[in-house]
Amino acid sequence: MPRPLQKVLADPRLTALQRDGGAILMRLRSTHSSKLEGQGPATLYQEVDEAIHQLVRLSNLHVQQQEQRQCLRRLQQVLQWLSGPGEEQLASFAMPGDTLSALQETELRFRAFSAEVQERLAQAREALALEENATSQKVLDIFEQRLEQVESGLHRALRLQRFFQQAHEWVDEGFARLAGAGPGREAVLAALALRRAPEPSAGTFQEMRALALDLGSPAALREWGRCRARCQELERRIQQHLGEEASPRGYRRRRADSASSGGAQWGPHSPSPSLSSLLLPSSPGPRPAPSHCSLAPCGEDCEEEGPELAAEAEGRPPRAVLIRGLEVTSTEVVDRTCSPREHVLLGRAGGPDGPWGVGTPRMERKRSISAQQRLVSELIACEQDYVATLSEPVPPPGPELTPELRGTWAAALSARERLRSFHRTHFLRELQGCATHPLRIGACFLRHGDQFSLYAQYVKHRHKLENGLAALSPSSKGSTEAGPYLPRALQQPLEQLARYGRLLEELLREAGPELSSERQALGAAVQLLQEQEARGRDLLAVEAVRGCEIDLKEQGQLLHRDPFTVICGRKKCLRHVFLFEHLLLFSKLKGPEGGSEMFVYKQAFKTADMGLTENIGDSGLCFELWFRRRRAREAYTLQATSPEIKLKWTSSIAQLLWRQAAHNKELRVQQMVSMGIGNKPFLDIKALGERTLSALLTGRAPETLDSSGDVSPGPRNSPSLQTPHPGSSTPTLASRGILGLSRQSHARALSDPTTPL
Repeated sequence: MPRPLQKVLADPRLTALQRDGGAILMRLRSTHSSKLEGQGPATLYQEVDEAIHQLVRLSNLHVQQQEQRQCLRRLQQVLQWLSGPGEEQLASFAMPGDTLSALQETELRFRAFSAEVQERLAQAREALALEENATSQKVLDIFEQRLEQVESGLHRALRLQRFFQQAHEWVDEGFARLAGAGPGREAVLAALALRRAPEPSAGTFQEMRALALDLGSPAALREWGRCRARCQELERRIQQHLGEEASPRGYRRRRADSASSGGAQWGPHSPSPSLSSLLLPSSPGPRPAPSHCSLAPCGEDCEEEGPELAAEAEGRPPRAVLIRGLEVTSTEVVDRTCSPREHVLLGRAGGPDGPWGVGTPRMERKRSISAQQRLVSELIACEQDYVATLSEPVPPPGPELTPELRGTWAAALSARERLRSFHRTHFLRELQGCATHPLRIGACFLRHGDQFSLYAQYVKHRHKLENGLAALSPSSKGSTEAGPYLPRALQQPLEQLARYGRLLEELLREAGPELSSERQALGAAVQLLQEQEARGRDLLAVEAVRGCEIDLKEQGQLLHRDPFTVICGRKKCLRHVFLFEHLLLFSKLKGPEGGSEMFVYKQAFKTADMGLTENIGDSGLCFELWFRRRRAREAYTLQATSPEIKLKWTSSIAQLLWRQAAHNKELRVQQMVSMGIGNKPFLDIKALGERTLSALLTGRAPETLDSSGDVSPGPRNSPSLQTPHPGSSTPTLASRGILGLSRQSHARALSDPTTPL
C-alpha cells in the first residue's frame, strides 16, 4: 500500500468518523432544531463514507496488483535461473562419472540440486496460478522432464556400478578361497562351498549389458566385459578343480575295485569317496536351477569330512551327480568303461551355444521351479514388510481439514486397520504355508476374496480424501502433488495391491501348461486384484449420484457403468448408465465437484420390468431395453462406444433376466402350492371362490366343479384359464409371463434362451 494512502486511512479523525458517525447522525436527526432537519449532514456523511470505501477498494486492488507483480517477478527470476545457472548445473550431471565413489558423490550433489529446483518450480507454478502463461508453463514442464531423465540415468548408472563392485568382490573372494585351499579334496570342498555363495547369474549379466547399452557409456560396456571375463575365469577354475577331483580318481577307484573283487562287468558298485563328496542330498524337493556359466549347487553332504562320508554313501542307494547341467547316477559314472572325462560336461549346457541349445526339458523344469521359489520368497518378504508398514502409526490430520474430510480420514484409517488385522493374522501365515508349493498361491488369494474386497472400500475412501485435499484451498490449485496432508502410510495399501498383481503375473508365466488348475487359480487371483481398483471407483461413482431419492445401496451389486448415447423416440442424449442387480439408472455427467465427478439423476427402472433386444441396426453397437408400464411400453435404444462394451452389457443383462425368471417361477409355484391349487397354474382364484360361495347359498353345486374340487376341462370354465381378473391376487409375472414377454411368446422364449426379448 502506498504510504500517502496508508496515512489517509490511518488518520484518527477518519477512524473516529467511521466508528461514531452513525450514532452522531442519529442524534442529529432526533433533535428538534430546525437548522439540523435538512439533508445536509446525512449527505455529507454518505459522501465521506463512500469515499472511504473507494479508498479501501483502491488499496485492496493496489495490494493485489503488487502481489501479482511480485509473483511475476519471481516467475521471471525462476525462468532466468533455469536458463542460466540451472541449465549449467543440469548439464554437469550428464557425465556423472565411471566409478562408484564418483557416482555417489554426484548423487549427493544432485539431491541438493533437485530440492532447489523443486522449490523454484513451486514458486513459478504459484505465479502461474494467478496468471496463466502457456509458454512459461511449457518451459517449466520441459525442465522438469529433463530433471527426471537425469535422475533416472543417475540411478541406473549407480545400479550398474554397484553390480560391478559386487561381481568383482565375488570373483576376488572365489580366487582367494581356491588359492587358500590345498590340493585334492580340500580344493573341491572349497569350490563347492564357493558355488553355494551368491553369484551374478547369466540373466543378471544380460540385464546389466542392456542397461549399459541404454546409458550409452563405452566405459560401462568395457567394465561389463571385464566382469564377465573374470566370472567366466572363476567358473573355469572351479570346473577344473571339480573335474580333476571327480573324473580321474573315480575312474581309477572303479578299475581298482573291479580288479580286486573280480565282479562282473555289470555288477553293482559302490560310489567312491571322491564322488561321495559330490553326491546330492537324498531328500526330494526342488533344487535351484543352474545358470549357463555355473555348476548346480550340491547338497550339504559335500562339506562333511572323514571316512564316515564314504561309509554312509555305501549304505544308501545311488544318488545323482549334477555337473554343468548333466545329471547321472553315481553308479552310471562308476560303471562307464569309456574315457574318464566322458561324464564331465565342460560345455555350457544352458546357453544357446551349448550341446543342447537353450536347455533340455529337465533343465527348463528345474529353472522354472527355481524361479517359482524365488517369486514366492519375494512375495513373503514383501508381505512381511507390508505388515510392518501397516503397524506403523499414521500422523493425525491437519487442522485445515473440514469435518467431512475428517470423517473420510477416519473411514480410511478404519479400513487400513481392518487390512492390517487380516494380513497380520491370516494372510501372512497362508503365504508362509505356500513356501514349498508356490503354485498354491493363487488358491490362497481366492480363499480370501471377501477380505480383499476391503481394498475396494479403501480405494473409495482414498480417492475421496485426495479429491477433498486437492480442492481444500485455492492455493493448492497450481500444485502437482496429491497434497501435503496425505501421508505415505495411506498410500501403501494400493501400492501393495500392484505388487501382488506383478508377482502373481510373473508366477503365472512360470507355471507350466500342464498345471491347468493352478494356472486357472493364478489367473483368477490376478483378475481379483485388478477388479478392486475398478470396484473402488465404482463405489465412489455411486456415491456421486445427486438428486436420487432411491437408496442405491439396497439395489444389489453394481454390475456395470458406462456412458451411452440413449435414443428414446425422437430424443437423443448422452447418459451415464448404472446397471445394478435390481435397478437401471440413467444419469448425466456434470463437472467435477470438489475434484471428483458428479452424476445428476435423470431416470430409473426396475430390472424386474425390463426386457432386452440384443441387436438393433447394422452398426453392432446398439441394443434395446424396454420396460413394462401400466399403459404403454417404453423402449430405449442404447448405443455403446465399442462392441466390447455392448457385448459386456447384453451378456450381463441376459444372465440377470434369466436368473430373475427362474426365481420368479419358483416363487409362483410356491404361492400356488400354498393356496392348495396343486400344479395347475394361472387359475382365477377369485372367480372360483365366488362360484363356491354361490353354490353354498343356493344349494346348487356349480356345473363346472366335480366331486374332487378340481376344475373340469369343459368349455364353461375356459374363461378361468385366460387372463386373471383385474382384482386377482395372482402375481403379475405369473399372468404376464417371464422376462416381460407376452403369453404367446412365453413358451418359445423359455425353450430358446437366445430369443430377443
